[in-house]
Amino acid sequence: MITLPLYFLSGIFIPVSEIPDGVLTFAGYFPIRDFFEAFFAAFSPNTVGSGFEWGDLAIVAIWGLAGLLLAIRYFRWTPRN
Repeated sequence: MITLPLYFLSGIFIPVSEIPDGVLTFAGYFPIRDFFEAFFAAFSPNTVGSGFEWGDLAIVAIWGLAGLLLAIRYFRWTPRN
């Protein structure tokens, strides 16, 4: 429910040239575009070298680590009193 609109806002399904700059700025705060760029480079036949975009993968890893830390801090199997 959350990621599908972000796919459209980030320029995954719609060309970036047709999306307003303010929308792209807002979408840039989320890791969706970096995730897409990292995996597109890995599967593109025109990519030279290892095919990994380490900068984009680092941003996705930082988001994952932040989510993990939030889950460790706030998630409980039993309800809080």
